Amino acid sequence: MILDALTWPVLIMMIICIGIAPIFSGEYQSKCDSLILCMKYGKSRLVSTKIIVVWLFTTCVYWGGITLIYSAVYLGLLGTDGADLPIQLKYPAVSVGYHLSMAEGTIYALILAYFFTLGIAGITLLMSAVLKNAYGVIIIAFLLIIIPTFLSPDTGGYTWSRMLSLLPSKIADFSFQSYITYSIGKVVIKWPDMAMIVNGFGAIIFSTFSYWIFKKHQVNK
Repeated sequence: MILDALTWPVLIMMIICIGIAPIFSGEYQSKCDSLILCMKYGKSRLVSTKIIVVWLFTTCVYWGGITLIYSAVYLGLLGTDGADLPIQLKYPAVSVGYHLSMAEGTIYALILAYFFTLGIAGITLLMSAVLKNAYGVIIIAFLLIIIPTFLSPDTGGYTWSRMLSLLPSKIADFSFQSYITYSIGKVVIKWPDMAMIVNGFGAIIFSTFSYWIFKKHQVNK
């Protein structure tokens, strides 16, 4: 039941985007950027703190606020019997290439959703540093979340399907039946692992760019 509820992280992403959209753009709107960037630590510690807060907020909302709650409800209602059984039992008609138990598969999927959430949080943070309106940031972030849910990997070619699968909202399509892989030289990486790598590093890179964009922002005199 927890694996079947992987559309929940999409809603969590929207909530997080609303929460972090004003982190920089709100300063532009209120004209407080002039004050902040003129302070002693305005171009260093304060900007870093804002980014750290975004990461903490994303983590707390995803894990503490929602994910653990609905997981606990399912476990409380249905129990934990069968947690040590193989994930293959969920897909009796299809061969599964993951040697995981039901419990391990569930934890794996929730961690994957967390990395996807970090990815959209990083994108939203970057847009907040670039755009001067928090509402614009929210609208664009929502479009980046919603539109891919209507796009199918099967409608395009090899490159299309693999790029689309890495977008944050595609967590809703995750299944252990998927055999999408990525080849880097002689190394073959499965879709979930590549998604965690791309979205994890993406969040770090977007956060770094956000730091420099806001720091170098020319304030109004």
